[in-house]
Amino acid sequence: MQNLSEKMVDKHIVDFRSKDSKTIIYSVDPIKNQIKLNNPVLIVGFPSSGLLGTICINYIVDKLKMKQISCVDSEYIVPGVIYFRGLLKHSFRIYANDDGTLCALICESPIFLKGIHSITDSVIQWCNEKKIADVVVLGGIETIHNPTKRETIILSSSKGNGFNLDSNENGVADFLEPSSFIGGIYGGIISSCLSHNIPCTALFTTTTISIPDPEGAALLIEAMAKTSNKEVLKINTDDLRKESENLRKILQDFVKSLKEQLPKELKESEASIYT
Repeated sequence: MQNLSEKMVDKHIVDFRSKDSKTIIYSVDPIKNQIKLNNPVLIVGFPSSGLLGTICINYIVDKLKMKQISCVDSEYIVPGVIYFRGLLKHSFRIYANDDGTLCALICESPIFLKGIHSITDSVIQWCNEKKIADVVVLGGIETIHNPTKRETIILSSSKGNGFNLDSNENGVADFLEPSSFIGGIYGGIISSCLSHNIPCTALFTTTTISIPDPEGAALLIEAMAKTSNKEVLKINTDDLRKESENLRKILQDFVKSLKEQLPKELKESEASIYT
């Protein structure tokens, strides 16, 4: 008898599952048959320090009018949905633009550290199957002080990944030791890309863990547009900067609501929420 999780669930179809079967990626139908992916770039954002990753992806999705093509369900993600602009949404979603040259992955729910391997395993399976050409990671580097010197650093698996790294060396030296460790979900995604020979570039800027940071998100998107040779990554941030104060208030309320509903094990280690 076919396992229930292998069947169509509402209008979602099982696409990939992790080796431990605890993380599943569903294709959203009928969108699945409307957008043909064309060796796209995948931009990735998670709820890290300052919510930079999630702010970036939500803005890019809205700005480019991208459509949801998949969702991710996992035992290692705090259960819940996102209510925004009158609609309920999955907390972990994948989008694509109309011509299939750009995809965006966003998770807006905390991830248990023990589940990083399960989640990255499913995401990399998806990347391989969909022939993702490059992965671009957007996130924040935590600081206990309000950052005054806002620079973006670019870390790449290769100098041939389509980003100009020439002006990057001084910025990297300001934030990272010559030998540094990147952990959490971002480190897991980057590590999996390296293991599967998927070109990967990470853009980070300084931020604070407790305050949503739309300005930092704008800096990341602008740095991506300035240094990338891919036209699809050149995204205007004027609207994000204009709405930054209102967005910060909305996100502060969101973070407060989220923390009030967190399981005990995550409340005891808040760092687990944003890694």
